[in-house]
Amino acid sequence: MSHGRIERRSRRAHLNDLNLESSTTARVLLRSQSASWRDARRAKRLVCGEGRARRSVQTNQVIYTTHSPHFVSIPEYTDVALVRKTVTGTAVTQSALPVTPKRREKLIKELDPERSELFFATRLLVVEGDTEKLALPEYAKHLGLDLDKAGATIIEAGGKRNLKDLAELAISFGIPTGIVYDEDSSDFNDKAAEAVYGELDALAKADGSVNVWHLSKNYEDHLRKALTEPV
Repeated sequence: MSHGRIERRSRRAHLNDLNLESSTTARVLLRSQSASWRDARRAKRLVCGEGRARRSVQTNQVIYTTHSPHFVSIPEYTDVALVRKTVTGTAVTQSALPVTPKRREKLIKELDPERSELFFATRLLVVEGDTEKLALPEYAKHLGLDLDKAGATIIEAGGKRNLKDLAELAISFGIPTGIVYDEDSSDFNDKAAEAVYGELDALAKADGSVNVWHLSKNYEDHLRKALTEPV
């Protein structure tokens, strides 16, 4: 048996031996190191799952550190603290975004592990769907820009209706955020589309920490032409 397996079994035994249902309040500190999404999901069930684990969270203080988006794919974003190294030292940021039933319901539905990458972003670009998520990095390369080297993370929101919620979440954590949407209003009537566009445009900040770009209806034709033409 390998040492790694012994270590894993030992850790599991220690966790199982914790009497988290004791009447005495406990503090539990966990650190997620594994790159395996299966291990992350297993650990998340231990901390935030059903039954015994959930009762323990209600009566005890559980703190865990992680680099896994599987661990933060939760609607309780006010429980998340981002720890960053800055020029003046270590900074801890938490969201002050108001928790409403509507927002919580939306995040339960939409905040999956892939979109939870936003919590780990140095710079974030929120786009409508997979078309933009796949095409924009290639278009940026066409312009001589490498989004990966720039530290940019792109997440797709699953449509215009989700752009504002995900962008507001990222902005509330102080993450430099860009929002890209197009003027195709097929999902709305004209009046509703105008309201949605206005809400998205209003998120932009003069200091450049939040930028909003809206594309024309035929932007896909422009991208297709640009990407097929020789540089």
